[in-house]
Amino acid sequence: MVLYLYIIASHLIGDFMLQPNRLITWKKKNIMGILVHVLILLIVNLVFLFPYLGYQGFVIGLLLVYLTHFLEDVWKVEFVKRYPNREFPAFVFDQVVHFTAFTILYWYALELIPNLSNPIFAFLYGSIWPVLFLLFITTSSYIYDIIEFQIKRIKNKELKYKRNYYGMVKRTIIIIIILSILNIII
Repeated sequence: MVLYLYIIASHLIGDFMLQPNRLITWKKKNIMGILVHVLILLIVNLVFLFPYLGYQGFVIGLLLVYLTHFLEDVWKVEFVKRYPNREFPAFVFDQVVHFTAFTILYWYALELIPNLSNPIFAFLYGSIWPVLFLLFITTSSYIYDIIEFQIKRIKNKELKYKRNYYGMVKRTIIIIIILSILNIII
């Protein structure tokens, strides 16, 4: 389960936090923007999933996940150009495809044993708490902000995304307080 959560966390960080507006614009104009985006995602995954990189099959599976990500993002860009009023359904479909690919990779990796010889990896992968903390922070800050924007844009197609850093910081502080209380209780 910890592996699946790290796969999701690395995707959320790469697909949301490390995708500034400039990269989104570049992706819409040029396939190289999509390639750079997918390479950023792959690098984030290589960092987060390092304890599993000793398995050749896992690495090949990870590469296939990001080949799929690349092809799906190319499709999404072309679809939204053709049907601009269907960007939100395309966004949802995009995420469903990505999560399906991650789930397949996770099912393959269920039998794999991570290399936890490094004490840092033993801490990060030996307990569910570090990745839950990462997921809660990521979701409450960036992901919430993106989803809130996508919902508002359904009513106002001209709306441009601008990160709400104040809201992100506020939600992050609330999550840290809640997790701290849970850590004391549990």
